[in-house]
Amino acid sequence: MTTLLHTQKGASIVHWLVAMVPLLGFGALAVDLNNVYLARGELHNAADAGALEGARLLYNADGTINVGQTGISAVNGATAAAQANLSQGDAVEIVSVNRGHWQFMTSLADSEGIERGGVFSANAALEPADLRDINGNFRTFQDLNQDLAEINAVEVVTARQLTPVQAFFGPILGINDYQVQARSVAYVGFAGTILPGELDAPIAMCEHRLKDANGNWSCSVGRFISSSDNDEQTAGWTNFEQPDHCTGGASASTVRDVFSCGDRLNQEMLLGKAMQTVGGEVQTVFHDLYDCWRGIADTDLDGEPDQPWVMKLPVIQCSDSNPGPCNQLIGAIAMEVLWVVEQVNANRINDEAPRQMGEWASDNPDGKQRWDSFVTHFQIKSGPDDGLALWQDPPGDNGFRQKTIYMKPSCEAQDPVGGTGGANFGLRAAVPALVR
Repeated sequence: MTTLLHTQKGASIVHWLVAMVPLLGFGALAVDLNNVYLARGELHNAADAGALEGARLLYNADGTINVGQTGISAVNGATAAAQANLSQGDAVEIVSVNRGHWQFMTSLADSEGIERGGVFSANAALEPADLRDINGNFRTFQDLNQDLAEINAVEVVTARQLTPVQAFFGPILGINDYQVQARSVAYVGFAGTILPGELDAPIAMCEHRLKDANGNWSCSVGRFISSSDNDEQTAGWTNFEQPDHCTGGASASTVRDVFSCGDRLNQEMLLGKAMQTVGGEVQTVFHDLYDCWRGIADTDLDGEPDQPWVMKLPVIQCSDSNPGPCNQLIGAIAMEVLWVVEQVNANRINDEAPRQMGEWASDNPDGKQRWDSFVTHFQIKSGPDDGLALWQDPPGDNGFRQKTIYMKPSCEAQDPVGGTGGANFGLRAAVPALVR
């Protein structure tokens, strides 16, 4: 009996020792895997930093692809940003940095409103894709998404290969180290959320008046602040406020508080959130803006405006009537102010009609003919039927009208604005977003 008891105890010890071998192995792997995950997280942080910096540097202010003509290139900037990070005290290794196209493959947006599922295609093209189609309309998101020539992303791959992650207990299983790798892609789209001090005037453009007859974003011309009940508004005044529960519109006093000629006084404005607006005439602000325009647009100092005044403005969703009291922010756009009329005096049209604006000029002594030539050249549309804003005698129902700003979307590249997420109104975002 005693012999049997000793035999059973010996067998239990053997079984326990046999069971301990895999348990120790799993424990060793758990410790090592935790170390690997830590290292990989650090590599991801480095890749994220590099991709975001590279995407931020993708384009120069003139819209050309940044390959280092006037400063650090997108690729070099991404490399430097990634290499500024360490992984467990070791330098992060850069496997690759590529410019290219990110094609979204899902319509599921996350909590930040960014659709992140997709495919990256490396593209070292030196010429940017045109943001407009052959008719001058801003290309749709769907169109640009399918165009691999549209350089909109930077991919960074980091690794620990030359300095692999050392195994603590892995040697028990014959594993001495682990090679770890991470990959990030940052995408830069079009202006959405607007950062403080990026807007030039408290004017919000209506989305539908930036479209052509086919519903495409267009470089055609809009105007606003109309005295005609039959004319569809193209914009409204805003105080840049976005209260959590927007129920009341902007007032004349709050609009005037956020306009100062040459200063940018907007606060941060969140994409998709309603902002306070008001339609119609805000005369005090209009007068200040009129005086500002006459100074800024008069580049040859002869007392008459001669060059467009480029304004960066928010874009909102509007109904067919006056904007307000609350309209949703959907992006930003650069508008070229071509002319501003404060008061109409038909007897002074020969003196007050424009003589030069940008590439257009006329020395015709007849102001009515100069106005029609100006309107025809820039295709300035007016009214619900989109007819040209030609001179009518007496003026009032169309054409030359008081308290009116004549403007068109800029088709030229502008400095980026705000965060990624808005629609393509020709204005790229300054802040990219991670999509992988």
